[in-house]
Amino acid sequence: MSQKRPVLATAASRGNRRNTLVRLRDVVAWSIDHSEAPRDVAALGRLMMGVLDEIEACPAPVTKKREATPLDEFSEHLRRKQAAQNQNRAAGG
Repeated sequence: MSQKRPVLATAASRGNRRNTLVRLRDVVAWSIDHSEAPRDVAALGRLMMGVLDEIEACPAPVTKKREATPLDEFSEHLRRKQAAQNQNRAAGG
């Protein structure tokens, strides 16, 4: 388990709550998988449920939107043109 601690410590030091919780979830899961004591598994299972609840409560990460390329612009133009043609057909024109 010592190999997991630096990953958790790194995530925690970056100050991102969601990423830290995800890493904690991974550490707890690893601990459950490698535990042989039923009492430990029960306690770790309760901890895992709490961590999963916390992860669900955190907002999803925001992804950066990339700049539109000329192909993106052409595809959007084509999509709009086809939608207008479909509307005209539906209207009987």
